[in-house]
Amino acid sequence: MPLTINRNVFITCAVTGSGSTQDKSPHVPRSPKAIADSAIDAAKAGAAIVHCHVRNPETGAPSRDPKLYREMTEYIRNADVDCVLNLTAGMGGDMVFGGVENPLPLNEAGSDMAGASERMAHVAECLPEICSLDCGTMNFAEADYVMTNTPGMLRAMGQMMTDLGVKPEIEAFDTGHLWFAKQLVNEGILHSPALIQLCMGVPWGAPDDLNTFMAMVNNVPADWDWSAFSLGRNEMPYVAASVLAGGNVRVGLEDNLFLDKGVLATNAQLVEKAVRMIEGLGAKVIGPDEVRKRLHLTKRSPQKHDEAMIAARTEEIDFSKPIRTLARAIPSDWTDYNEHMNEARYLQAFSEATDRFMEIVGCDKDYIADGNSYFTAETHIRHLDEVNTGARVYVETQCLSGEGKKLHVFNSLCHEDGGLLATGEHLLIHVNLETRRSSLPTRQVAEKLKMVAALHAKLPRSENIGRYIGVPR
Repeated sequence: MPLTINRNVFITCAVTGSGSTQDKSPHVPRSPKAIADSAIDAAKAGAAIVHCHVRNPETGAPSRDPKLYREMTEYIRNADVDCVLNLTAGMGGDMVFGGVENPLPLNEAGSDMAGASERMAHVAECLPEICSLDCGTMNFAEADYVMTNTPGMLRAMGQMMTDLGVKPEIEAFDTGHLWFAKQLVNEGILHSPALIQLCMGVPWGAPDDLNTFMAMVNNVPADWDWSAFSLGRNEMPYVAASVLAGGNVRVGLEDNLFLDKGVLATNAQLVEKAVRMIEGLGAKVIGPDEVRKRLHLTKRSPQKHDEAMIAARTEEIDFSKPIRTLARAIPSDWTDYNEHMNEARYLQAFSEATDRFMEIVGCDKDYIADGNSYFTAETHIRHLDEVNTGARVYVETQCLSGEGKKLHVFNSLCHEDGGLLATGEHLLIHVNLETRRSSLPTRQVAEKLKMVAALHAKLPRSENIGRYIGVPR
């Protein structure tokens, strides 16, 4: 077989992973800042892509907390060195059985099973260029642990990635995972050319002998981009093997803790060693800009996503316009047998939007804790167009009236392109939570509502306001 050496190689640094390595080396970072700093050092050493998990800052245990991901992402995005951000979406599919004689119930201490939208929450929040998609289920190292990624889960998560504009890095631990990756592309869930990470030598997936490795390589479509790695002492040999076989490279503390026998490594040191090996083979190490061009990636910051998620402080809101009170992607469990969003979820979306509006005008958790709130008295929803899994939508709220005990709001659910999907008109009554009877809001809330209602009265009035069942379109 002739050499197909890759002359322009990108390096991915897998910074920390989710394995129990935090107590085996002082260089395994734990806090969002420490993980970001290690990623930044790796980028300075030559890594174009940093692949990041987060951990509990105190214990080092793996975490799925979106707040930790956002904090780490902001450190990386604000750094003085550029890199392509690749966040894991692999967590939330961990199933540990109870034992060979009593497999059920599951071992709660080790199991972590989450839905597709929950597994993708931090990706939707942080908007990295890339996130990982572990493309199959397999027995994974420990005796009773199974990494679970069902076809249905992978279809849902893959569609969310595509809809978010985040490129999936398909992690293939065996040839069957490559087979299903091709199926996802054939179904139009993922775009071609896809990006593959060949995960070699991970018990009990594909072993890292060269025959198996080349079988994996030969199953990757010719126009797809791919990288490969192996674990421990085989990490560096796989730098050479990947480049010689036409692929790219991954190194990092997720896969290997040592620079040499008995010498603990940092991420930057592993990247530096990989750079020397690649250049020693006569290849060039490319940077993040070239990687973005090759893989058709777009660099974005969490703030771009967050501006659609509502500024947390009310002074940032322009009350002369309808107030954006909700923005999200539609998860698969929000749809029904007709493959579009079910009626209950429309009500949920409008309820969340109204709750956010209440918070903006001062009816927040402290206000409610003091014994005051609004109760919904009447709702009318119009369904104007289909909403499918993965759709990016937002809600804008218009205050029609806020005088006395009544609050009258009008919500518009729109596609990200501005198309109107549904409307919800809601009448709420202010209530004293101790007496459970209607009451006047506090002066501060009443004044804020009066101000917003006066400004919103100047807005165009939707033809959908005041409608009822049976009114012709």
